[in-house]
Amino acid sequence: MDNPPESSREENLPSLHPGSSNPCRFRPGWFFGILAAPGVLSLIMLSVVNDDYGQASLVVLLIGSVFAGLLCGIHFARSQRQLSHGVRWVVGIISVIGCAGGAFAIGMGGCALLINVW
Repeated sequence: MDNPPESSREENLPSLHPGSSNPCRFRPGWFFGILAAPGVLSLIMLSVVNDDYGQASLVVLLIGSVFAGLLCGIHFARSQRQLSHGVRWVVGIISVIGCAGGAFAIGMGGCALLINVW
């Protein structure tokens, strides 16, 4: 019948992240917003600039996809707190390449859709 109070039980539990006070969480809204941003900017450039072949739009898409891949890949790798440091680096490199390719594919798909609609 001598049960200790609940607060003393919680104090004895180990923390999930002992080395960090503010762990990085995965934010899907931020992730997918940044991933889609180069495609949206490319669509705006393609519809606003009256260029015959859309070279400016393609340059925006290429450069934007690289930056979006870097930001999204690093964010995804940092959110994987349960992995060791070396494995997180490998996941980060693969994520950067995959996210850059994904951002480029989203942008090219949107531009192809816009061209077919016109």
